[in-house]
Amino acid sequence: MKNVNLVFAMTLSLCSCSKVEESGFEKSLVRLEVEVGNDVHSRTITSDDGKTVFVDKDCIGLFTKGNNTASMWTYDGSTWTANTEVTWENKFEKFEFLAYYPCTSDNVSRDGIMMPDLLSQTGKLSDIGKHDFLKGRCKVSYNDNGGMVSFSGENSFSHVYSLLYLSIANSGGESGKVDITGCKFEGEGIANDKKFVFGDDTGTDEMVDVGATVASSTIDIKYEQAVQLDKKHTLAVLINPVQLKTPLTFTLSYKDGESQKTANIELGQNFTSGSLYKYSLGWKKGSLSLSGNEVKDWNVVNGDIIFLLEEQGVQP
Repeated sequence: MKNVNLVFAMTLSLCSCSKVEESGFEKSLVRLEVEVGNDVHSRTITSDDGKTVFVDKDCIGLFTKGNNTASMWTYDGSTWTANTEVTWENKFEKFEFLAYYPCTSDNVSRDGIMMPDLLSQTGKLSDIGKHDFLKGRCKVSYNDNGGMVSFSGENSFSHVYSLLYLSIANSGGESGKVDITGCKFEGEGIANDKKFVFGDDTGTDEMVDVGATVASSTIDIKYEQAVQLDKKHTLAVLINPVQLKTPLTFTLSYKDGESQKTANIELGQNFTSGSLYKYSLGWKKGSLSLSGNEVKDWNVVNGDIIFLLEEQGVQP
């Protein structure tokens, strides 16, 4: 296993005022530091190694002790501001802070956080941030870090969805050019609408189906314009963490000359939360080869070479 270095650090002040209790403790404002690894991080994937960056108007939600609804914090490109004041009750007691991204509204309950839609994905790496979901949990006292609540190290933010990243290279020369027209991922429940529920501890956090949601088993991506596979083409898609009874299937649709064709392959059955699965596909006239996979935090394992046969979708 190899850890991906994904970090987002920020210091936030909730307001400029403070209060003094009868006990004499001056209520200090909570400050936050948030990390997802060890490099500057955010929600928008910008490269195939998973490094990311927050953008203007991104928001996170923060839950504090005794408050079942989140306060919203908004990024303006350089600093973060909150819509409500949060202060320490005392210097010595440890308090638990829960946080998530994205926060889309005020007064969201910790047991009813709607997660982003997965069916409207475009397959573009640059659009992953629109569908990403992060969670964080930290238990700390004022004296632990001078009033700083640090979502770092073991308390770092983590990705909840599984990310699939496919790179398709043309290894067949001029005779192997094809025009990609779309693709789809098929597996039971990979795109169900979900809400996230913070439990009493990390082990009891969970994703639950929304109402009587019908299982969404297909993420179907149609290209507005065909993409010529002259060198390399990449695809990125988020799915719910799942353990499938039958393997997830990836199908590539393409035109080879005047013929519309498809090729498919089974990508596996177990996809864990917060992991990045990287697949490399090589195109040669008449077939695609899938040369293994990496799994990162957003955790790395190497897979075996698998072959994609044109139309039949049969592994040799």
